[in-house]
Amino acid sequence: MRAQITLGLVGGVLLGLTIYAQDVNITGNFCAGSADCTGTPPDDITARQIFEPLFRIDDTGADTGTWLMTRAGGVGFQVRDVAGATSPFTIEDSTPSNTLYLDSAARVGVGTSIPAGELHVRSSSANTDLYVERIGTGPSAALLSAQSDLVAFGTISADPFAIATNNVTRMFITTGGAVGIGTASPTSTLHVVGSLNVTGTKNFVEAHPTDPSKEIVYAAMEGGEAGTYVRGTAELVNGQVVIDLPEHFGLVTADKGLTVQLTPRGEWLQAYVVSVTPQKLVLGEGQHKNGKLDYVVQGVRKTQADFTPIRKRVPMK
Repeated sequence: MRAQITLGLVGGVLLGLTIYAQDVNITGNFCAGSADCTGTPPDDITARQIFEPLFRIDDTGADTGTWLMTRAGGVGFQVRDVAGATSPFTIEDSTPSNTLYLDSAARVGVGTSIPAGELHVRSSSANTDLYVERIGTGPSAALLSAQSDLVAFGTISADPFAIATNNVTRMFITTGGAVGIGTASPTSTLHVVGSLNVTGTKNFVEAHPTDPSKEIVYAAMEGGEAGTYVRGTAELVNGQVVIDLPEHFGLVTADKGLTVQLTPRGEWLQAYVVSVTPQKLVLGEGQHKNGKLDYVVQGVRKTQADFTPIRKRVPMK
């Protein structure tokens, strides 16, 4: 390896050192600025005499490259890659203590000298933020923010937000706030693909129409099966009526397990069920009378026909 180290310029004269696979040892102080240096050049290399770079490393071997450690345009300290025309590291003047701290356990502290984890960000400002941004084609930005009364985590760009395990998306939040669990294309405020277990009640809530201090809360009907139902009103003519049930009921309801409840209106009727399928209900009347009646047809979901209300408790992985 052949390396050249350029220490600076003094009165237009280059101070350099060429070494061949040897160590360079400096006993005492290496002065690069007059604030803490005494004497006269070449012992004291003043900032005015350096003119940038402050410290230069040239590798003239197989892996050629030049690195500069300089003043960053008068605003701080900077490391520059000359060949790559980049400045990967900059420290501005008046940077607070422990802005970046690496401890002996390979933990990184930002704003702290006692990091409690592999990365510990600490600040006394109102919001302590961790900002992640992707630039270029399809830019996006995310924010983890510890605030005075909450912790916020999500996107700050017009992009959806996803949570994944095992490299598979499990929860997806669209830019409009719709939440999908098991789906990246939610079609409602909360869209769940799979089963949902609830220890409390399943409610829907509406505002009270006349008292703004109150609300109306209805709980969902519950039972030991995944039930379906359809209801309506029919009119018997000459003691019979054929009712075509809605298409949606037939698409989701199993053929077995159907029950029908009939309620006559206005007068007593000897109404009975001639036949029932998920697609059609046929009713009759024992005296061939005309009349109106209400009906409720109940069934079970095709895909949940084997639903078991008492089962072994097995936590999901």
